[in-house]
Amino acid sequence: MSENVRTEIDLTGPLQTRTQIKPASHKSAHPVLAAHNWKQNSDMIADAAKLGYLDGAVLDLSYGHGKFWKQWRPDKLTTNDLDPTKGHHHFDVNDPAPDHWVEAFNAVVWDGPYRLSGTRDRGDFDEQYGLGKPVNANETMALLKAGVDFAALCTRPGGHVLIKSQPQVVSGRKVWQPRLLVEHGEKGGLTLVDELFLVRPPRPQPAGRRQVHSRSNYSVLSIMCKPKTKGANRNRGETSTRQTLL
Repeated sequence: MSENVRTEIDLTGPLQTRTQIKPASHKSAHPVLAAHNWKQNSDMIADAAKLGYLDGAVLDLSYGHGKFWKQWRPDKLTTNDLDPTKGHHHFDVNDPAPDHWVEAFNAVVWDGPYRLSGTRDRGDFDEQYGLGKPVNANETMALLKAGVDFAALCTRPGGHVLIKSQPQVVSGRKVWQPRLLVEHGEKGGLTLVDELFLVRPPRPQPAGRRQVHSRSNYSVLSIMCKPKTKGANRNRGETSTRQTLL
């Protein structure tokens, strides 16, 4: 059982148990590693919380079945998903953010449907991650970048945008998706402050195909910070005034 999940037995009345998800402590019993074989995304998110990246009001733009929050859950969590059966809100990241969400959250999490290749034929897996409809790589990247813009707009100055993605091979070439999304965020004024790499056992190489690229057996949680100057990113596409220290 995770250290953040506790089961209590109530002895004052009829025998019953209740399970509580404890808030993450910033005093971790073990160091948070940049690359680790976390069992699932929720374990990685719990470690990100220990580093202070999910303090305060949090918006999950792609809530789905809520699997990010199985080990730790913010006290103030707003959930959004394009699927009307998931989450409490259903805003599309391709549309303008509602006025009451602009710079309203300390952290925004964006785990968009980032798989770029392969047939959408994996049943419940595809459904969970919004991959049920055929799309090409360019359409997927446009959606992911729109999500970064939406997230940045909803983040308070000094807050964090957490972006999940993965390098992938598409049509015989490596697409450095995390780098592309980080660069897009930087153009909007965000600054990369940390990265967590979730290491996974790789799927087997397809039979009859010669391997020409390394297999990406990891996904990336890119953590970006919004400038503390209020309103700096209020307009999408605004030229960044961020100064880079070399």
